[in-house]
Amino acid sequence: MSDFGDFNSDPTADFFARERAVLGQDADFFSSNFETVASPPPSFESNFPKAEHLESSQAFHKAMLPDAEPDVVRQWREKQAEVIAQRDRQEAERKAEVINRAREDIDKFYEEYNDRKQRAIEENRDREDKHVLKRQETPSNIWSSVVSEINITNSKAAFPTRDVSRMKSLLMDLRKDKNAPGTIIISGQ
Repeated sequence: MSDFGDFNSDPTADFFARERAVLGQDADFFSSNFETVASPPPSFESNFPKAEHLESSQAFHKAMLPDAEPDVVRQWREKQAEVIAQRDRQEAERKAEVINRAREDIDKFYEEYNDRKQRAIEENRDREDKHVLKRQETPSNIWSSVVSEINITNSKAAFPTRDVSRMKSLLMDLRKDKNAPGTIIISGQ
């Protein structure tokens, strides 16, 4: 058992003893007494005085916060204020021009819209009047008025999905027939 060392001694104390031998005087900084480690060495404050007591720091603070503004800076600020005021005036003028132009465009749009609307109303009335006159001028045969309402010129070209030429030919035949239904009602009136 001599190969494993002496089990009667404290291993922690043995470790600390070896560390103290290696570190020398610096081993006191690593002791378990925390009060000595927390306080800085007393010579630090005496070697470096506080910044408030130095003349250079006061000069630095005065340089950073001047009491009076230099003339160059004051002139620059005044010039910038004038430039900004001029830009604001120009922007206000441009804004007023844009608003006036927009109002004029809106008014022009509504005038044109109302004119087109009025023309469309008049054209619709004229077309309606012509249609009513055309219906009143129809002959006694109702089938003639039906045929006049449909397009009989090119029956196959209008819609290629349906062939309505047969129906149109029947309507044309009814228009020519004197005994077709509908002719009796109109002639009886």
